[in-house]
Amino acid sequence: MAQWYKISCRNCDYTNELILGSSVTAESLKDLNEDSADFKIFECKNDHELFTIDVHSSDFNNKCPVCGTAITEISIEEIGVHACPRCANKTLKIEPLSHL
Repeated sequence: MAQWYKISCRNCDYTNELILGSSVTAESLKDLNEDSADFKIFECKNDHELFTIDVHSSDFNNKCPVCGTAITEISIEEIGVHACPRCANKTLKIEPLSHL
């Protein structure tokens, strides 16, 4: 199931809220269709901004949707050792959010 996360830097005021995961439940995996979404975290190689993209979307082409440059997938486990897009220190933290 998809989950919202807050990514923030312990060194500067960078924060970002991103959705991660799939809209598909375990019961419907065998009936996977084009309406399912699978959100993953990516980094733009141009400005190092972090964002999520639905990799099942017909618009997904492994390019930054803003500037068209190359992107790299970042796993949730890598966030803690990944450089902050704003200050470049490796001081990012990630925490789940509950949107009510």
